[in-house]
Amino acid sequence: MEAIDFGGAFWQGKRALTDSRQAVEAGRQIFFARLGPQHNGHDYIPALYEKGLRHFVVEEGGWEERYPKAEFLHFPDSLALLQAWAAWHRQQFEGPILGIAGSNGKTIIKEWLYQLLSPHLALLKSPKSYNSQLGVALSLLELRAEHQLGLIEAGISKRGEMQRLAKMISPQYGLFSNLGSAHDEGFANRSEKLAEKMRLFEGVEQLVYCLDQRELAQYVAQHFEEDRRFSWGRSPLAKLQLLSEKQQGSQSILRLAYAGQEQTVVLPFWGKAAIENAMQVLSFCLLWGLSWADIQAGFRELRKLPMRLSWKKGSRDCLILDDSYSNDLLGLRHALEFMAQHQEHRFLRPSIILSDIMESGQEEEQLYAEVAQLLEQYQIERILGIGAAMQRQQAQFDFIPERNFYPNTEQALAALVSDELLFQSEYILVKGARSFRLERLSQRLLEQRHRSVLELSKSAILHNLRTYKQQLKPSTRLMVMVKAFAYGSSYEMAHLLANQGVDYFGVAYADEGVRLRKEGIQQPIMVMNSENLAFEDLLQFRLAPSIFSLAQLKAFVQFLERYHYPAHPIHIELDTGMHRLGFEGQELPALLAFLKEKKQYIQVAGIFSHLAAADEAEQQAFTHLQAQRFAHWAEQIEAILEEKPLRHLLNSAGISAYADYQYDMVRLGIGLHGVDPAERLNLQAVARLRSQVSQVKQLEAGEAVGYGRAAKAPQAREIATLAIGYGDGLPRGLGNGKGQVYIGGRLCPLVGNVCMDMCFADVSGLRVRAGDKAIFFGPELPIEGQAKALGSIPYELLTRIGPRVPRLYYED
Repeated sequence: MEAIDFGGAFWQGKRALTDSRQAVEAGRQIFFARLGPQHNGHDYIPALYEKGLRHFVVEEGGWEERYPKAEFLHFPDSLALLQAWAAWHRQQFEGPILGIAGSNGKTIIKEWLYQLLSPHLALLKSPKSYNSQLGVALSLLELRAEHQLGLIEAGISKRGEMQRLAKMISPQYGLFSNLGSAHDEGFANRSEKLAEKMRLFEGVEQLVYCLDQRELAQYVAQHFEEDRRFSWGRSPLAKLQLLSEKQQGSQSILRLAYAGQEQTVVLPFWGKAAIENAMQVLSFCLLWGLSWADIQAGFRELRKLPMRLSWKKGSRDCLILDDSYSNDLLGLRHALEFMAQHQEHRFLRPSIILSDIMESGQEEEQLYAEVAQLLEQYQIERILGIGAAMQRQQAQFDFIPERNFYPNTEQALAALVSDELLFQSEYILVKGARSFRLERLSQRLLEQRHRSVLELSKSAILHNLRTYKQQLKPSTRLMVMVKAFAYGSSYEMAHLLANQGVDYFGVAYADEGVRLRKEGIQQPIMVMNSENLAFEDLLQFRLAPSIFSLAQLKAFVQFLERYHYPAHPIHIELDTGMHRLGFEGQELPALLAFLKEKKQYIQVAGIFSHLAAADEAEQQAFTHLQAQRFAHWAEQIEAILEEKPLRHLLNSAGISAYADYQYDMVRLGIGLHGVDPAERLNLQAVARLRSQVSQVKQLEAGEAVGYGRAAKAPQAREIATLAIGYGDGLPRGLGNGKGQVYIGGRLCPLVGNVCMDMCFADVSGLRVRAGDKAIFFGPELPIEGQAKALGSIPYELLTRIGPRVPRLYYED
């Protein structure tokens, strides 16, 4: 690797971009144009340049002539350069890193560790299963100065890969989950695979491992000094000994011995795999110094991971256990065990959708004989096999009463769509290798359950985010408001934005902030309404309250004093003219005096106010007056503080209309969803609320539809009954001709009273049939029009959509 100055201007303040669809920070992203066997990243450079990107790492030449205003760094292996940058960035990080390797369980262990440690530490964890050569690099580049510990997975499939990962991660701590059959084909034998995986831990200070795994224990004994080992197992020689486990309903009662004392931990799951993963997690928590009380409390709150081994309700009274993540014998056994332990679902027929097993060195016939033995052991009554090997070996599954086999996922999906395949009252395990993308089958089995859905376009979100960022000065930070269930779009919105470099999040109440923390959000979070009962949550989950009165500030400081907490960040809210919440001018002397008196308990992270009429051009003078008051009052507060807080005044409307008042940070809310209150920007609609036609009826002249017979037909017409109502959040006020719905390429009036679960539209002459889509707002029917018809605003329509309407994020 030639000498690269990663501290130079080309790199500083930038984030890596490897997926062109995630280009949202024009001046802060470097696009790595990678050459692959089936794609060429250089093909995306023109479009990215149009979006404002000016920094590129390329493997091909000739780009400077086409785009002289951009900077191009030529390097023959862009992935290697990305990894070198990640390794350099990791070395700037002062906190320790835990490297996690092994055949199975890495992601579960990492996520459970995060759940237990995040209330006590600022953590970085690699997202989902980012454990590849690319994923590890992208994870490490997210390390920030405030992180106290990094949790990084490392996955390999062949010889020579771990050396590159180890150089990047350079962990102080190591955790080895287990040695299984995954990726056997990439190594001469298990011993070679173990040695390759263990290269990650050559320099660690402490290694967590299971003493019961004989081959692993022998390797550790030969290569690690005693004081570098933290072992767990059933053996009395283990530092943490598992004395016994007992099932109690769906829980596990673990009796343990550690440092000469016995302890009991309750795990809210049952099964061999869950217990093994829990012991790994518990070991590291003890190694880190977490108390038994915190460990026991944390274990009680452990949650199932949505990405793996969690069931969802599907159509036709089915439950879907989606484990379309990897497929090897050990993983299949764990999934079947998980499935069997849920006795509350025993009335459902156990079924499996299973792809070819891609990661095994066994002879095919013997491999599938073992698979068949497993399925017989767990009494599977139906199999949908996908892949060439499954077809070749289908005779081994003759003991299963109902069998279907397809050469690929596309043909199986077509059979589901055409109803050639029907699942009814079944508990379905979906287990497959990644290349088969069986999640498409899971989605098909799930989406039929709901006739109404709120679709959210990720590309539109990123477009709007990019549009607003283009309005900002380079030094201006961005807070995104995700209060009120992220304007109806769920917490997945926060995850998407967190990965795009958003600096801050804002929520309405502390419980929303707690949920964000538990969902893995690490950015600073401001809470707009902090009640006294929520003070403990503010401290535990690192949430910064908005302080809008002296009484509230005194109560918060008294809480900190009583329980001997250190200074905690707050944001001071000023009432510059909206007259909702905040300190007014005449209250500043008392505020300043209290801040001086109690400065050891108060860290003013921000000072802010709300613009009352930023979206109304005729009220510009009042907006300027608010800004003048804000600047004057903020100066008085800052004059007595030791550190300069963040000033933030502008909302979505203000960002585009009053650039001079950006200060240190702005707050983006409804604008991110494609609604521009100032009507200045080219935004894209993010949300589409759609349902479907349940039935079409022919009404004769004089006949009415719905409650109260409110909609009488002056002449014969066709009425479509739609599967959505006010119980889903559709306002009743849109009925009786006020609102519209987009069906069959035309806008149709809503007629009659909106019912709890249904409403009606006049579809005369459109040849509408049951099952046709009906769109209530979206790109085809702007939400602003529906809001105007209701005499309301888009905020209300978005936040009214209830939780029983599923949110579906998609890529355009």
